[in-house]
Amino acid sequence: MLKRFLNKFIYLLNLVVAVFFVLSFIIPYVPLKIVPILAVVSLGIPLLFIVNIFFCIYWIYKAKKHFVISLSLIVIGLLVFDSFYQIEPKTELVPSHSIDIMTYNTRLFNKYDWMDDENIPDEIIHFINEQHPEVLCLQEFDMDYKDAFEEYPYQVFSKEDNNKSIQAIFSKYPIKDFKVLDFESSNNAALYADLQVANYTLRVFNVHLQSLGVSDPNAISNQEPKRLLKRMSSMFSKQEEQAALIRSEIDASSHFNIVTGDFNNTQFSRVYRLIKGKMNDSFIERGSGFGRSFDFKLFPMRIDFILTDDRLEVVDHQNFDVSFSDHYPISSTLSL
Repeated sequence: MLKRFLNKFIYLLNLVVAVFFVLSFIIPYVPLKIVPILAVVSLGIPLLFIVNIFFCIYWIYKAKKHFVISLSLIVIGLLVFDSFYQIEPKTELVPSHSIDIMTYNTRLFNKYDWMDDENIPDEIIHFINEQHPEVLCLQEFDMDYKDAFEEYPYQVFSKEDNNKSIQAIFSKYPIKDFKVLDFESSNNAALYADLQVANYTLRVFNVHLQSLGVSDPNAISNQEPKRLLKRMSSMFSKQEEQAALIRSEIDASSHFNIVTGDFNNTQFSRVYRLIKGKMNDSFIERGSGFGRSFDFKLFPMRIDFILTDDRLEVVDHQNFDVSFSDHYPISSTLSL
Protein backbone atom coordinates (compact mmCIF):
# COMPACT_ATOMS: atom_id res chain seq x y z
CA MET A 1 0.00 0.00 0.00
CA LEU A 2 2.78 2.40 0.98
CA LYS A 3 4.80 1.56 -2.14
CA ARG A 4 1.78 2.16 -4.36
CA PHE A 5 1.14 5.55 -2.72
CA LEU A 6 4.82 6.49 -3.08
CA ASN A 7 4.83 5.59 -6.77
CA LYS A 8 1.66 7.63 -7.37
CA PHE A 9 3.18 10.61 -5.57
CA ILE A 10 6.43 10.38 -7.58
CA TYR A 11 4.43 10.01 -10.79
CA LEU A 12 2.44 13.16 -9.93
CA LEU A 13 5.68 15.00 -9.20
CA ASN A 14 7.05 13.75 -12.51
CA LEU A 15 4.05 15.22 -14.32
CA VAL A 16 4.46 18.61 -12.61
CA VAL A 17 8.13 18.74 -13.63
CA ALA A 18 7.13 17.67 -17.14
CA VAL A 19 4.69 20.59 -17.42
CA PHE A 20 7.40 23.09 -16.45
CA PHE A 21 9.81 21.46 -18.89
CA VAL A 22 7.29 21.76 -21.74
CA LEU A 23 6.75 25.42 -20.83
CA SER A 24 10.51 25.96 -21.04
CA PHE A 25 10.46 25.01 -24.74
CA ILE A 26 8.55 28.18 -25.65
CA ILE A 27 10.58 30.58 -23.45
CA PRO A 28 12.82 31.95 -26.22
CA TYR A 29 9.81 32.83 -28.36
CA VAL A 30 7.43 34.54 -25.90
CA PRO A 31 7.96 38.21 -24.90
CA LEU A 32 8.71 38.35 -21.18
CA LYS A 33 6.10 41.03 -20.55
CA ILE A 34 3.37 38.58 -21.55
CA VAL A 35 4.35 35.68 -19.28
CA PRO A 36 7.17 36.86 -16.98
CA ILE A 37 7.21 33.65 -14.92
CA LEU A 38 8.63 31.80 -17.95
CA ALA A 39 11.84 33.79 -17.57
CA VAL A 40 12.18 32.50 -14.01
CA VAL A 41 11.64 28.94 -15.27
CA SER A 42 14.49 29.45 -17.78
CA LEU A 43 17.02 29.78 -14.96
CA GLY A 44 16.16 26.28 -13.76
CA ILE A 45 16.28 24.44 -17.09
CA PRO A 46 19.57 22.62 -16.29
CA LEU A 47 17.93 21.45 -13.07
CA LEU A 48 14.86 20.28 -15.01
CA PHE A 49 17.13 18.20 -17.24
CA ILE A 50 18.82 16.62 -14.22
CA VAL A 51 15.54 15.89 -12.41
CA ASN A 52 14.09 14.25 -15.53
CA ILE A 53 17.17 12.05 -15.84
CA PHE A 54 16.58 10.87 -12.25
CA PHE A 55 12.89 10.20 -12.99
CA CYS A 56 13.87 8.24 -16.07
CA ILE A 57 16.33 6.08 -14.12
CA TYR A 58 13.81 5.56 -11.32
CA TRP A 59 11.03 4.31 -13.60
CA ILE A 60 13.38 2.05 -15.55
CA TYR A 61 14.55 0.57 -12.24
CA LYS A 62 10.90 0.05 -11.28
CA ALA A 63 10.21 -1.48 -14.73
CA LYS A 64 7.44 1.10 -15.33
CA LYS A 65 6.58 2.59 -18.72
CA HIS A 66 6.41 6.01 -17.07
CA PHE A 67 10.09 6.49 -18.00
CA VAL A 68 8.93 7.33 -21.55
CA ILE A 69 7.65 10.75 -20.35
CA SER A 70 10.98 11.95 -19.02
CA LEU A 71 13.02 10.29 -21.78
CA SER A 72 10.91 11.97 -24.46
CA LEU A 73 11.27 15.37 -22.81
CA ILE A 74 15.04 14.96 -22.51
CA VAL A 75 15.35 14.13 -26.21
CA ILE A 76 13.08 17.03 -27.23
CA GLY A 77 15.00 19.37 -24.90
CA LEU A 78 18.30 18.43 -26.51
CA LEU A 79 16.79 19.20 -29.92
CA VAL A 80 15.19 22.50 -28.86
CA PHE A 81 18.07 23.90 -26.82
CA ASP A 82 21.75 24.17 -27.54
CA SER A 83 23.56 21.60 -25.45
CA PHE A 84 24.55 22.78 -21.97
CA TYR A 85 27.27 20.10 -21.86
CA GLN A 86 29.89 19.83 -24.58
CA ILE A 87 32.21 16.90 -25.34
CA GLU A 88 35.90 17.80 -25.64
CA PRO A 89 36.36 18.93 -29.26
CA LYS A 90 39.24 17.85 -31.45
CA THR A 91 42.25 20.13 -31.29
CA GLU A 92 42.68 22.33 -34.34
CA LEU A 93 45.73 24.26 -35.45
CA VAL A 94 45.35 27.98 -34.81
CA PRO A 95 45.46 29.77 -38.20
CA SER A 96 47.94 32.56 -38.80
CA HIS A 97 45.19 35.18 -39.08
CA SER A 98 43.39 34.86 -35.76
CA ILE A 99 42.45 36.93 -32.74
CA ASP A 100 42.27 35.98 -29.04
CA ILE A 101 39.50 37.60 -27.01
CA MET A 102 38.62 37.30 -23.32
CA THR A 103 35.61 38.46 -21.30
CA TYR A 104 35.52 38.64 -17.51
CA ASN A 105 33.25 40.19 -14.89
CA THR A 106 35.81 41.26 -12.29
CA ARG A 107 33.29 42.33 -9.63
CA LEU A 108 35.12 45.64 -9.14
CA PHE A 109 38.36 43.80 -8.30
CA ASN A 110 36.85 42.88 -4.91
CA LYS A 111 36.58 46.57 -4.04
CA TYR A 112 34.07 45.99 -1.24
CA ASP A 113 35.79 42.90 0.23
CA TRP A 114 33.23 40.32 -0.88
CA MET A 115 36.08 37.83 -0.76
CA ASP A 116 38.43 37.53 2.20
CA ASP A 117 41.60 38.03 0.18
CA GLU A 118 43.28 41.43 -0.10
CA ASN A 119 45.42 40.18 -3.00
CA ILE A 120 42.46 39.70 -5.37
CA PRO A 121 43.27 42.77 -7.54
CA ASP A 122 46.88 41.63 -8.03
CA GLU A 123 45.74 38.07 -8.76
CA ILE A 124 43.28 39.26 -11.42
CA ILE A 125 45.91 41.46 -13.06
CA HIS A 126 48.51 38.66 -12.96
CA PHE A 127 46.05 36.15 -14.44
CA ILE A 128 45.08 38.43 -17.33
CA ASN A 129 48.67 39.40 -18.10
CA GLU A 130 49.62 35.72 -18.04
CA GLN A 131 46.91 34.87 -20.58
CA HIS A 132 47.58 38.09 -22.56
CA PRO A 133 44.55 38.02 -24.87
CA GLU A 134 44.71 40.48 -27.75
CA VAL A 135 41.29 41.90 -26.86
CA LEU A 136 40.08 42.09 -23.26
CA CYS A 137 36.48 42.91 -22.25
CA LEU A 138 35.89 43.54 -18.55
CA GLN A 139 32.58 44.11 -16.80
CA GLU A 140 32.22 45.80 -13.40
CA PHE A 141 35.60 47.42 -13.92
CA ASP A 142 37.30 49.54 -11.26
CA MET A 143 38.91 52.65 -12.77
CA ASP A 144 41.62 52.53 -10.08
CA TYR A 145 43.21 49.82 -12.25
CA LYS A 146 42.97 51.71 -15.52
CA ASP A 147 46.77 51.71 -15.91
CA ALA A 148 47.35 48.13 -14.76
CA PHE A 149 47.35 46.61 -18.26
CA GLU A 150 50.32 48.25 -19.97
CA GLU A 151 50.46 45.94 -22.97
CA TYR A 152 47.14 47.32 -24.24
CA PRO A 153 47.75 50.70 -25.88
CA TYR A 154 44.09 51.13 -26.88
CA GLN A 155 41.40 51.41 -24.21
CA VAL A 156 37.77 52.57 -24.02
CA PHE A 157 35.36 52.69 -21.09
CA SER A 158 31.67 53.22 -20.54
CA LYS A 159 30.71 56.39 -18.67
CA GLU A 160 32.37 56.89 -15.31
CA ASP A 161 29.34 57.29 -13.06
CA ASN A 162 29.04 56.37 -9.39
CA ASN A 163 25.70 54.71 -10.11
CA LYS A 164 26.82 52.80 -13.20
CA SER A 165 28.75 49.59 -13.59
CA ILE A 166 31.75 50.43 -15.80
CA GLN A 167 32.56 48.25 -18.81
CA ALA A 168 36.05 48.35 -20.36
CA ILE A 169 37.58 47.20 -23.63
CA PHE A 170 41.37 46.85 -23.85
CA SER A 171 42.90 46.16 -27.25
CA LYS A 172 46.27 45.58 -28.87
CA TYR A 173 44.68 46.68 -32.14
CA PRO A 174 43.82 50.29 -33.01
CA ILE A 175 40.35 51.43 -31.98
CA LYS A 176 38.81 53.45 -34.82
CA ASP A 177 35.58 54.33 -33.06
CA PHE A 178 33.47 53.39 -30.05
CA LYS A 179 30.02 53.99 -28.61
CA VAL A 180 28.52 53.68 -25.13
CA LEU A 181 25.06 52.10 -24.97
CA ASP A 182 23.29 53.48 -21.93
CA PHE A 183 20.53 51.36 -20.45
CA GLU A 184 17.62 53.43 -19.24
CA SER A 185 16.75 53.13 -15.52
CA SER A 186 19.57 50.66 -14.93
CA ASN A 187 22.96 50.55 -13.22
CA ASN A 188 24.25 48.41 -16.07
CA ALA A 189 25.52 49.43 -19.49
CA ALA A 190 27.26 48.25 -22.64
CA LEU A 191 29.66 49.63 -25.22
CA TYR A 192 31.29 48.63 -28.46
CA ALA A 193 34.63 49.40 -30.09
CA ASP A 194 35.57 49.16 -33.77
CA LEU A 195 38.99 47.50 -34.03
CA GLN A 196 41.24 47.68 -37.06
CA VAL A 197 42.64 44.16 -37.48
CA ALA A 198 44.65 43.80 -40.70
CA ASN A 199 42.16 44.68 -43.46
CA TYR A 200 39.13 43.98 -41.29
CA THR A 201 37.03 46.07 -38.95
CA LEU A 202 35.79 44.08 -35.98
CA ARG A 203 33.00 45.59 -33.90
CA VAL A 204 33.42 44.19 -30.39
CA PHE A 205 30.50 44.59 -27.98
CA ASN A 206 31.04 44.44 -24.22
CA VAL A 207 27.65 43.79 -22.62
CA HIS A 208 26.49 43.77 -18.99
CA LEU A 209 22.74 43.15 -18.87
CA GLN A 210 20.50 43.94 -15.90
CA SER A 211 21.56 42.06 -12.77
CA LEU A 212 19.04 39.76 -11.09
CA GLY A 213 20.64 39.52 -7.65
CA VAL A 214 20.15 35.75 -7.31
CA SER A 215 23.70 34.63 -6.55
CA ASP A 216 22.85 33.29 -3.10
CA PRO A 217 20.23 30.48 -2.97
CA ASN A 218 19.69 31.13 0.76
CA ALA A 219 18.78 34.76 0.09
CA ILE A 220 16.29 33.59 -2.53
CA SER A 221 14.61 31.09 -0.23
CA ASN A 222 14.26 33.70 2.53
CA GLN A 223 12.27 36.09 0.34
CA GLU A 224 8.52 36.10 0.00
CA PRO A 225 7.78 34.22 -3.29
CA LYS A 226 5.30 36.80 -4.61
CA ARG A 227 7.68 39.70 -4.01
CA LEU A 228 10.64 37.75 -5.42
CA LEU A 229 8.70 36.88 -8.58
CA LYS A 230 7.61 40.49 -9.08
CA ARG A 231 11.18 41.78 -8.68
CA MET A 232 12.67 39.18 -10.99
CA SER A 233 9.96 39.76 -13.60
CA SER A 234 10.84 43.46 -13.62
CA MET A 235 14.54 42.64 -14.03
CA PHE A 236 13.86 40.22 -16.89
CA SER A 237 11.74 42.85 -18.67
CA LYS A 238 14.65 45.29 -18.43
CA GLN A 239 16.97 42.63 -19.82
CA GLU A 240 14.70 42.14 -22.82
CA GLU A 241 14.69 45.89 -23.55
CA GLN A 242 18.48 45.98 -23.28
CA ALA A 243 18.86 42.92 -25.50
CA ALA A 244 16.63 44.54 -28.12
CA LEU A 245 18.87 47.65 -28.09
CA ILE A 246 21.98 45.53 -28.60
CA ARG A 247 20.32 43.53 -31.38
CA SER A 248 19.38 46.76 -33.19
CA GLU A 249 23.03 47.88 -33.05
CA ILE A 250 24.20 44.51 -34.39
CA ASP A 251 21.69 44.65 -37.24
CA ALA A 252 22.80 48.17 -38.15
CA SER A 253 26.48 47.18 -38.27
CA SER A 254 28.21 46.30 -41.53
CA HIS A 255 31.35 45.11 -39.71
CA PHE A 256 32.34 41.71 -38.36
CA ASN A 257 30.47 41.60 -35.06
CA ILE A 258 31.59 39.97 -31.81
CA VAL A 259 29.42 40.15 -28.69
CA THR A 260 30.99 39.42 -25.32
CA GLY A 261 29.98 39.87 -21.74
CA ASP A 262 27.76 39.05 -18.80
CA PHE A 263 24.14 38.50 -19.89
CA ASN A 264 22.95 37.72 -16.34
CA ASN A 265 20.85 35.00 -17.95
CA THR A 266 21.38 31.56 -19.44
CA GLN A 267 21.55 30.19 -22.97
CA PHE A 268 17.95 29.02 -22.51
CA SER A 269 16.60 32.54 -22.16
CA ARG A 270 14.82 34.83 -24.58
CA VAL A 271 17.43 37.59 -24.12
CA TYR A 272 20.22 35.21 -25.17
CA ARG A 273 18.29 34.14 -28.28
CA LEU A 274 17.46 37.75 -29.10
CA ILE A 275 21.09 38.86 -29.01
CA LYS A 276 22.52 35.70 -30.55
CA GLY A 277 20.33 35.59 -33.64
CA LYS A 278 22.37 33.68 -36.23
CA MET A 279 25.68 34.30 -34.50
CA ASN A 280 27.90 31.47 -33.27
CA ASP A 281 28.37 30.74 -29.57
CA SER A 282 32.07 30.00 -28.94
CA PHE A 283 31.24 27.48 -26.20
CA ILE A 284 28.80 25.56 -28.42
CA GLU A 285 31.36 25.58 -31.25
CA ARG A 286 34.55 24.66 -29.38
CA GLY A 287 33.87 24.41 -25.63
CA SER A 288 33.83 21.42 -23.31
CA GLY A 289 32.07 20.43 -20.08
CA PHE A 290 29.26 22.55 -18.62
CA GLY A 291 30.91 25.87 -19.49
CA ARG A 292 30.23 27.23 -16.00
CA SER A 293 30.93 30.96 -15.86
CA PHE A 294 29.12 31.97 -12.66
CA ASP A 295 29.53 30.76 -9.09
CA PHE A 296 25.98 29.55 -8.41
CA LYS A 297 25.70 26.88 -5.72
CA LEU A 298 22.78 24.81 -7.03
CA PHE A 299 24.07 23.84 -10.50
CA PRO A 300 26.63 24.99 -13.12
CA MET A 301 25.35 28.20 -14.68
CA ARG A 302 26.62 29.71 -17.95
CA ILE A 303 25.71 33.39 -18.19
CA ASP A 304 28.88 34.84 -19.79
CA PHE A 305 29.24 34.52 -23.54
CA ILE A 306 31.35 35.17 -26.62
CA LEU A 307 29.13 35.30 -29.71
CA THR A 308 30.66 35.76 -33.12
CA ASP A 309 29.67 36.76 -36.62
CA ASP A 310 29.09 33.62 -38.69
CA ARG A 311 31.80 34.86 -41.05
CA LEU A 312 34.33 34.24 -38.26
CA GLU A 313 35.35 30.70 -37.35
CA VAL A 314 35.69 29.69 -33.70
CA VAL A 315 38.85 27.60 -33.37
CA ASP A 316 39.12 27.51 -29.57
CA HIS A 317 37.15 28.22 -26.39
CA GLN A 318 38.31 28.10 -22.77
CA ASN A 319 36.61 28.40 -19.39
CA PHE A 320 39.03 29.27 -16.61
CA ASP A 321 38.53 27.92 -13.10
CA VAL A 322 39.94 30.86 -11.12
CA SER A 323 38.09 32.15 -8.06
CA PHE A 324 38.86 35.87 -8.06
CA SER A 325 35.25 36.98 -8.61
CA ASP A 326 31.74 35.54 -8.57
CA HIS A 327 32.28 35.00 -12.31
CA TYR A 328 34.84 32.91 -14.17
CA PRO A 329 36.66 34.33 -17.21
CA ILE A 330 36.19 32.81 -20.65
CA SER A 331 38.20 33.27 -23.83
CA SER A 332 38.05 32.31 -27.48
CA THR A 333 40.33 32.25 -30.52
CA LEU A 334 38.65 33.37 -33.73
CA SER A 335 39.88 32.87 -37.26
CA LEU A 336 39.54 35.80 -39.65
